[in-house]
Amino acid sequence: MLHIVREGGGLGCPCGLMKLRGLLGIEDVKEHVMVLGRQAILEECEELGIEGVERIGTPGGSGVSGFWTIRKRMRELGNVDVVSCDDVGVLWAVDRVMRGAKKILWVSKLPVGRRLWWLRKYFGKRGGGRGICVIAVSTEAMKGQLMKLGFDGEMIRVIGVGVNEGKIERNEDVLKKLRVKWGAVGKEMDCFVVGVMSDRPMESDTRLVSLAGGTASIVMQSKLGKAWQLRVLINPTHLYRDRSINLNDEFGHVGLLVQERGTSRGWEIGAGCDALLVVGETSEDSLAWACASGKPVMCENDPRLRELVGAEESGVVMFEGNDLRKPSDQITKWAMDGGMREVNGKQSREWALKRFGLSEQRERFGMVIRELCGA
Repeated sequence: MLHIVREGGGLGCPCGLMKLRGLLGIEDVKEHVMVLGRQAILEECEELGIEGVERIGTPGGSGVSGFWTIRKRMRELGNVDVVSCDDVGVLWAVDRVMRGAKKILWVSKLPVGRRLWWLRKYFGKRGGGRGICVIAVSTEAMKGQLMKLGFDGEMIRVIGVGVNEGKIERNEDVLKKLRVKWGAVGKEMDCFVVGVMSDRPMESDTRLVSLAGGTASIVMQSKLGKAWQLRVLINPTHLYRDRSINLNDEFGHVGLLVQERGTSRGWEIGAGCDALLVVGETSEDSLAWACASGKPVMCENDPRLRELVGAEESGVVMFEGNDLRKPSDQITKWAMDGGMREVNGKQSREWALKRFGLSEQRERFGMVIRELCGA
């Protein structure tokens, strides 16, 4: 089985790489991982513990711009039974060389424009793709949205991120050093660090600045009668570090922090924070890892996230994207009540382990592979 990961694709982001790492190692399946893009994505894989990764440098990691390079490498690899990829351009390139191979296409956000057109053309060309290719998504809500776009629900499989049940080990010395680096300890004023889990922080996202701008800080200073500061941490991966630095330079706010070196192990950053804020439209996996960190979590009221959390006792606080008062008020409550933080964090972690257990997701993935291979 061959896994092809495009930089910026469905798996070529921090949470996507964590998801891939959890699914690797299915019994009786020989696997090879190939990444398309810069050296940075290869470093992320190595840091995460994905071994034996092959990198092909393509402009921007694009499956379209690297079309011929991918085709050449496919021919060199020879026979492959199943190919897993996360980009429709890569899917076409693979199909040209390995027509007999079964395919799994990972989709983390709804395709639009030319990507949607090419995806529809592919499934139309291959008789609907039945028995040849399946689409893998993280949630039932995403499956429903793809079905509304005209894709056959029988070809869509739900495979969530696999959270290691009980195997996340925290190094308290490392976490303490992180907080020192963030300026959250060792100063005269108390600091409360809110980590923002977002694969692609945008420079224009003024909501982050509004949170760091101090409405909660002012309230806390007034109630506690001492200096207190809210600090917002942006945790990018290497892939988006430059964009995050620009974000910091643009606003230059003392409360806005940028993780110096990104990591795919997002739960490590989360464990060092006091609370976590999940933002963005493609953040189902981000939400899973935020909850797995054991810290209280807030997230935007995106339709897919709302379906994911549902009526379950997840402990996750939802807020509308244009409403900063609720997250600010909630941060204030958590900052003043350590017991509430602990209860909400424990509740979120228990929900994440139940909803995204690694063993269950690996079983689902194995069933998809066996189904494609006719076993």
